[in-house]
Amino acid sequence: MKYILVETNNNTSLIGRKLLDELLKDVGLSFDDVIYINGRPTVRNYYISVSHKNKYVVAAISKHEISVDIELIKDFNENILTYFFTLDEANYIKNSKNKNKVFFELYTKKECILKIENKNILYLKEIDTLKCLKNYSFLHKYINKNYILTFCYKKWYLISFFYGII
Repeated sequence: MKYILVETNNNTSLIGRKLLDELLKDVGLSFDDVIYINGRPTVRNYYISVSHKNKYVVAAISKHEISVDIELIKDFNENILTYFFTLDEANYIKNSKNKNKVFFELYTKKECILKIENKNILYLKEIDTLKCLKNYSFLHKYINKNYILTFCYKKWYLISFFYGII
């Protein structure tokens, strides 16, 4: 997996496309090679993902199923927990020491799974991030302590990687 993260004051959608184009050039492809399958951008033999929030844009490319999401860690209204999270997840967030951080860790996991599975936001509550570890693996990175960047991989990739199949 390779990714590029930038901070910009310009059009983040346009910057995302440019970042993706740079990543594609590294593997001998261009943005013109991108096709959409069920609304999800993909290219021959690679998986791609782009996310942006405020001034940050991230693009990722991998030979294996991957997605990325970036969010600003901020205060949230606890009333929304019942709309987006399972009861176990909501209780986990409410009982955590750093509720904002945990909220966005779980939320970005959900966003990443939605991207990999090509589902819309209505599917969000059906994803239980506390029980999905058998199917997905996550990596969180923090940017200036205010933003969370989450990568998601389908689990089979990591298993095959560790056993030298790939």
